[in-house]
Amino acid sequence: MAIAGRIDNGVGLDNEEQGKPVWVCHGQRSPWPVLWPELKHLS
Repeated sequence: MAIAGRIDNGVGLDNEEQGKPVWVCHGQRSPWPVLWPELKHLS
């Protein structure tokens, strides 16, 4: 995994996502249709 950047809402509004990393992941072990139902509700 590698950090591709950080979230910036562009208006300086402080929220839970502001400044968090954006990750690029490689080599998932299952296809997205299998992974997505479990990953879409992480928060």
